[in-house]
Amino acid sequence: MKTNSTEGSEIGSLFQGESWFDPLEAGPRGRIRAFIEAMPHEDLTAILDRGRYERAAGKGVRNGTRERQLLGWFGPVTASVPRARLTQADGTTQV
Repeated sequence: MKTNSTEGSEIGSLFQGESWFDPLEAGPRGRIRAFIEAMPHEDLTAILDRGRYERAAGKGVRNGTRERQLLGWFGPVTASVPRARLTQADGTTQV
């Protein structure tokens, strides 16, 4: 054999560079992001004593979301984290 089949191969270039995409990695990464986003939403629901779209006099109000980047063993993930303004007993608010 006088030819090298690994040189000039398009398959080798698929797994290199910035355009790298692995569907086996994308699935778990999406589920991890969904889990990470669900935890603060559930905590805020418990703190405010009402669901996301429920209206009632309560302990505060939701105030949108913000993006946060997390870095773990699964790589960098951008997650949407809820914001809220909590009402204190003395009538002041806390962000």
